[in-house]
Amino acid sequence: MKSGKTIWHKSFYDHNIRDEDDYSKVWEYIDTNPDKWKEDKYYIKGENQ
Repeated sequence: MKSGKTIWHKSFYDHNIRDEDDYSKVWEYIDTNPDKWKEDKYYIKGENQ
């Protein structure tokens, strides 16, 4: 079924994890990213909590 809408974000990209060091970097990003949400320019206090 076609909706005529794009499902991917414009800035989305795939990344293949190639070694343990690469894995550690991705894991750290995933682990610490929610802590940085309040610093984001799109953060609105009281939303998405």
